Amino acid sequence: FDDALIEVRSNVPDDDLRRAYQTAAVLLLPLQASTANYSLLEAMACGTPTVTTRIEGIDDYIDPAWCISCPRGESHGHAAAVTHILDGGAIATRRDAARRYSERFAWPRIQTEFHQAVEQLLERR
Repeated sequence: FDDALIEVRSNVPDDDLRRAYQTAAVLLLPLQASTANYSLLEAMACGTPTVTTRIEGIDDYIDPAWCISCPRGESHGHAAAVTHILDGGAIATRRDAARRYSERFAWPRIQTEFHQAVEQLLERR
């Protein structure tokens, strides 16, 4: 990799972070443990193709159409997945897939599903 293509940042203001997700070719997000991860959700909502770690919890809300998950501790697998995306891994298609997939987590949909679940519980009483 060309080091000029890699950017590591911290303490990024919200607007700058959103722009970074929206313009990044790929997000590399190696994890040790996690159940819900805001970085992954934010990247998904911004249409950022992602490479992350295959761990319980995370696998429940990713899709291979936009996210490649690799076994924990396999840095070479993570690097190969990033390379695959950058070298013709259909970035535009992955971006669209991430945005579409993120819509299942939109508040209006979650609210509707929650209300339906509550109504079903009340009907059973």
